[in-house]
Amino acid sequence: MFAVLLALLCTAPAAAQDDLQQRKQEWLPGGITSTGIEFVRAGTWTLARSQIHNPSNQDKQLVLAVSFDASPYLQFTWPVWVPARSSRIIELPIRGEQVKKALTTDFQVLLLDPDREQPLVVRDTGIMHVETRRPSTGMLQDSKDDDAIEAVTSLRLNTNSRFHHIHYLREAKLPAVFIGWEGMDNLVIARNKVDINAAQTEAMRQWLVSGGRLWVMMDQVDPDFLNQLLGDDWAGQIVDYIELNEFRIDGGRDRAEPQEFEVPVKMARLFAPGWEVIHKVRGWPASLTKAYGLGRVILTTVGPRAWYRVEWRTNPRDPTGRNLQKHEIALMPLRDLASRFMRKLPPPPLPNQTLAEYAQKGIGYKTLPRTPVAWILGSFTLGFALIGLFLMRKRALEHVSWIGVILSAAAAALLITVGSNHQGEVPLTMAVTQLARVLPHQKQLDVQGALAIYSPEEQNGDIHANHGGILWPTDIEQSGDIVRLQWLDVDRWIWDGLKLPKGTVKSAAFRHIVGFEEPAAATVQFGPQGAVCTIEPGPFKQLEDVVLIAGGGRFAPQKSQDNTFTITPDHELPRSEYFLGTLSSVQQRRRNLYAHALGDTNHRNVTAHNQSQPMLYAWSDTIDLGLSLSADKKPVLQPSTLLAIPWQYVDTPNGTQVTLPSGFIPFRLDRGPKGKKTPWSTSSLTLWDREKRRWISDGSGARLVLRFQLPSSVLPLEIEDGTWTIHIDAPGRKLEAVYFRDGSAVALDQRENVVGRWDIALPGQIECDEQGRLRLGLSVEDVDNIENPWHMQEVRLLLRGSVNR
Repeated sequence: MFAVLLALLCTAPAAAQDDLQQRKQEWLPGGITSTGIEFVRAGTWTLARSQIHNPSNQDKQLVLAVSFDASPYLQFTWPVWVPARSSRIIELPIRGEQVKKALTTDFQVLLLDPDREQPLVVRDTGIMHVETRRPSTGMLQDSKDDDAIEAVTSLRLNTNSRFHHIHYLREAKLPAVFIGWEGMDNLVIARNKVDINAAQTEAMRQWLVSGGRLWVMMDQVDPDFLNQLLGDDWAGQIVDYIELNEFRIDGGRDRAEPQEFEVPVKMARLFAPGWEVIHKVRGWPASLTKAYGLGRVILTTVGPRAWYRVEWRTNPRDPTGRNLQKHEIALMPLRDLASRFMRKLPPPPLPNQTLAEYAQKGIGYKTLPRTPVAWILGSFTLGFALIGLFLMRKRALEHVSWIGVILSAAAAALLITVGSNHQGEVPLTMAVTQLARVLPHQKQLDVQGALAIYSPEEQNGDIHANHGGILWPTDIEQSGDIVRLQWLDVDRWIWDGLKLPKGTVKSAAFRHIVGFEEPAAATVQFGPQGAVCTIEPGPFKQLEDVVLIAGGGRFAPQKSQDNTFTITPDHELPRSEYFLGTLSSVQQRRRNLYAHALGDTNHRNVTAHNQSQPMLYAWSDTIDLGLSLSADKKPVLQPSTLLAIPWQYVDTPNGTQVTLPSGFIPFRLDRGPKGKKTPWSTSSLTLWDREKRRWISDGSGARLVLRFQLPSSVLPLEIEDGTWTIHIDAPGRKLEAVYFRDGSAVALDQRENVVGRWDIALPGQIECDEQGRLRLGLSVEDVDNIENPWHMQEVRLLLRGSVNR
């Protein structure tokens, strides 16, 4: 027994040594794991990481292929060059389309050698964490920074938040491509030196401008990081750092309680012009915020211990009461920040399906040429007339019936034959429809779009891209055939193996952040006839079918000269209308896209445009995103782009006579004038649905106070006259319209049984307050005790006056 034991002890190291030597002679793909944001989410992109070892004495050009077990027919590939007897770490973007409700998902990793007859070198597997809840929050902090972690934890636990996990990120693994950030909604940075390279910074910036939320703790973060990330939008400076033992955070919705600390709390006294201050400590900003593109940045200058407190509570399940549990409680100032920070990335304004349908309608058919149709119908008419004259002379008109049927059948057969032959004349066509949103104060576009390809015969539809972005086909699985997304570089890829069925349309969705050098912006300035809209189109040169969205309505401006449009009260559009006059076939297609973009549809996946956000829409030339088919295929291109540009007011010179169309004067229901109590002090606030921008019917009497908001660019305004237009169905009711002076109601007009439009003239003595708010009142009273509800259809206000500064 002793001899056997001694033999085992002597041979074990030798066996382990042999095993190690054997492993060194193998190709090792190293499995697969998540990197970057460290999780995968259904319908979003993330990064996968794999290590490859080359045991041979020759350099190798290989291909790394990754696929989900849930969708083995779809592979993501990346070319890999591995020097002899060395290892490389590879990161490639992947998309978990079939990942639904699971904690983890399995992968398969293949290492392929294209030069070999049997290309498979080795096969391995991996596992990745799945995130199913939104919003998702990531955190980049210093090691052992418990205070920052507990502040974010208190935000998660005590503000009815919807996120349940905090993903702790590492600088070295932060995504260096924009799509690697797609699954992340919010990011907290509490790290002194954020050591990331230029590619990672640019990817984070693109994520932020596309709608991300960023919280930076300035008491810990070097301000050079914000200068690197935000560029000219930062313009802030740290004056100094102080330590506080006693202080109170002022501002926000409620008054906060004073706080005392034995260990001082660090505060960075920050000067940041152009930022909105939310809270203050001793007169210095404690929290600030600023919109950045479609996203938002939040800064806190006081240490994280000032935003929460810790309580120790007994466990209700422990009868002895000795088991205490730690609870982080978010203070009210932190809860104020939660509404600005805890939001998931906004969805695109248009569903991908809507964009795809628009693109498909442009290539789904082609009408017959007029010449052959004219010859066929002309020959039929002439032949029928000649035969009729001949039979008339022969006095045999009774034969016209069966001869006419034969001629009609012959003409129909000819039309069907020509039409069938003409179907094959529709060439290989690629239609691209884009929604290009100019990001506010950024020289970047957020481009969302759809690609539709029509093929007259069955063939492969390899799609190439050379300028970045990413495209995802709506239908990938094709009778078990392998489809590969081949990454050639971070901004170059090929879809290999896509099939184009004969006579059908294949569609795909894409999104891209595009930079440009020329500025793109729009301004509105008021004048005697209305307003003038001046557009700097940036890279877009031709603008058609312009629709301008203001706080109170929409307009179809008339072009007066290059990139300048006039807006008068006659250019205001009724609800759900986007054009003036007779519509062409192209405008009818565009009308449907406008309806989805502006929320005038019942489509449940539509995100309605925020009417309070000034926006200009126009159809323009298309930005080239580098999308193409294989080199030997030259499809016919049909591009179209809906451009969205945010606009802003320009101050009107003093003394200028102005006309304010009603669409520029938004309104909301108000509680009534302040001061002494009047019957108007209890006006109804429930008859106007502000979210859906519609009136709600009511069966009883009511008093409404409407508060109209004038544009700040014309204030102070001396009102000379105006018209208040009400569209209402109120049979059996008595209506009275008033305005307010010194808190008292002054009658304007009275009517009974109004059904339809009611124009109310406004006198010149009406005044608005210093903030440009004008209050008008409407009283609805029963006369005949009618039970049917009355309903307000529309309210408009047109004002004329002069700027008096």
